[in-house]
Amino acid sequence: MSSPIPAPLLPVAPLDGAGGYLRWKESVLLRLRTLDVAYVLAEDQPRHQDANAAMKWARDDQLCRGHILATLSDRLLPDYAHHATAAAVWRAVARTYELDDIHLSAASFFAYNFVTGAPVLEQLAHLEALGVGGKLGGRDLYALVHRKLPSALAKAIILASPPYPDPPSMDHIWDMARQEERCRMYHEVDYGQDTPNKEDEQGGHYSEDDDHRSLKRQRRDRGLCYNCGKPGHIARECRG
Repeated sequence: MSSPIPAPLLPVAPLDGAGGYLRWKESVLLRLRTLDVAYVLAEDQPRHQDANAAMKWARDDQLCRGHILATLSDRLLPDYAHHATAAAVWRAVARTYELDDIHLSAASFFAYNFVTGAPVLEQLAHLEALGVGGKLGGRDLYALVHRKLPSALAKAIILASPPYPDPPSMDHIWDMARQEERCRMYHEVDYGQDTPNKEDEQGGHYSEDDDHRSLKRQRRDRGLCYNCGKPGHIARECRG
């Protein structure tokens, strides 16, 4: 019976500083797990084992160490190559770049403000990550995130039907934020059409074959402007 074909290894961009550490860490872990050698990072060499088991552990440890070192940049490699085991190399790189500062994440969370014109969903994801990193969760995270949202989105969440889940969940905020963003996208698509067809009383174009009532109903459901809180337009078209 032929041996199974090993899974292809995805390339790992060399680590060359703090900015690329998280992607490097997750990419290297994926590679080590694919090779089935990641266990040596958490397990010391077992004592009182037979010769074959000892040889396997030593081989896996050196293979794991080699892959970690091979994914360091030329600038960083000399600083970590003196560590003899994979776990020692891994810990040394982590203590350099993995600050994991709860207080820093929490401070960044409380200092964060939504930026007008930037993608709301991306900002929401970043804010949630800061909160989780600061060990905020449950009702506290929900309430604090809700206070920081653009006013129209915060109002839409309050008025949403069905009412708040109990206990409140970030999923509720995400559902409403995604719904509001879809409405805004539909709005931009409609107003981006440049056709010679009729124009309705709200300034949008529709063709003779369109269901005019459906189009008007869609406009009413677009959500509220993040700037003035009124329906029917988006912030960049706001005259309030």
